[in-house]
Amino acid sequence: VTHPDYPGERLVACLNPHLAKERTETRQSLLAATETELDKIVTSVNRERRPLRGKDKIAMKVGKVIDHYKMAKHFIIEITDETFTYRRDEAKIAAETILDGVYVLRTSVESKVLGTEEVVLSYKSLSNVERVFRGFNTDLDIRPIRHRTETRVRVHVFLRMLSYYVS
Repeated sequence: VTHPDYPGERLVACLNPHLAKERTETRQSLLAATETELDKIVTSVNRERRPLRGKDKIAMKVGKVIDHYKMAKHFIIEITDETFTYRRDEAKIAAETILDGVYVLRTSVESKVLGTEEVVLSYKSLSNVERVFRGFNTDLDIRPIRHRTETRVRVHVFLRMLSYYVS
């Protein structure tokens, strides 16, 4: 796919069913955890003795829960001075579920040089490079150094690769 926002680049859309399943399960568990905490707030607002009152106080408690689980976009919340209600926004959840497992790769390499399948394979082979770099931090006890210039970054990566080769 090409897009005017990315001139001179190709976009390759991929679907990973395992990633889709994982993201769906994660979302469901976060929604359930958020609902559990929101139910506690509903209970505190509706109790007979010393109920939680005030729109600001209720909103502060709700905000902490919503911010903690990052699920605000999936709930419709109504707060007044004496009531608090919530429900899932099923339309937004369904819209996000459609995109579960979909990811896009950007490349500036022309399709004549690197086909769509090769783009995906080269992306997946990056996991080997990541494994090697994780090995630097554990096996070789070489810690990352924060560089700010392109030349220094290249030299640092070269030295890490050279040390991996020697080991």
